[in-house]
Amino acid sequence: MGLKLEVSSQGQVVAAADGLPGLFATPEELYQARNSQEVKAVLDRVFAAPSPPIPAGGRSDFLLVLPDIPPALLSATDSAELKVTAHPLLNVADAPQRAATN
Repeated sequence: MGLKLEVSSQGQVVAAADGLPGLFATPEELYQARNSQEVKAVLDRVFAAPSPPIPAGGRSDFLLVLPDIPPALLSATDSAELKVTAHPLLNVADAPQRAATN
């Protein structure tokens, strides 16, 4: 199963990130990343690991990270809507190749 985060502002998707349940970077790894390229590299390493199976009806932790925050979202006058969806992965090639896309 794959996960997708979409961040919308004024009805338009301004950022998106993909991920896998059960696979996520540690807070320390993310804190040490100094820029969006380093965040993406950390997440790429995480997604290279095998995804742990989730039994039917089971639950799993997840973390979806946006390496680049769109400037519009940093404005105090702009609001954002977050939408997280789960989708089946048809094969390994469907797993996130990059941690995030804008």
